[in-house]
Amino acid sequence: MASGTIAGMPSTENLLLDPAYITTLLAQVGTASTFVLILGIIAMTGEYRHMTITSTFLATPRRGRVLVAKMVLYAVLGAAVAIVTMAVVVLVSTVMLTRFDHAPITASAIGSVLVGAIIGFALTTPSWA
Repeated sequence: MASGTIAGMPSTENLLLDPAYITTLLAQVGTASTFVLILGIIAMTGEYRHMTITSTFLATPRRGRVLVAKMVLYAVLGAAVAIVTMAVVVLVSTVMLTRFDHAPITASAIGSVLVGAIIGFALTTPSWA
């Protein structure tokens, strides 16, 4: 057994040849959802803290409409963050994996992870409501 390996675990080289493992590496984009959740919370609570929500409710007294508009905006911003984060993850993964033999990073793997990230981030960002 090589130094630093765990008994029963395949070597890293073997894992990199598995397309499912490459998809798992790309799925690490989801770790940024915590950051997006915090941004959503800060965005809404900051308006109450600084009392800027008062002028919004005076201009549009229908609170439901205001809150739905804010939720839609935060969902769109969350989706945009997912797209940017996915682009960074693909770029970093491509650069880091150039030194090793690995399964190709396919468009279908990127697409499936991206769709999941967009949905997850869009739902996570306005989750304060």
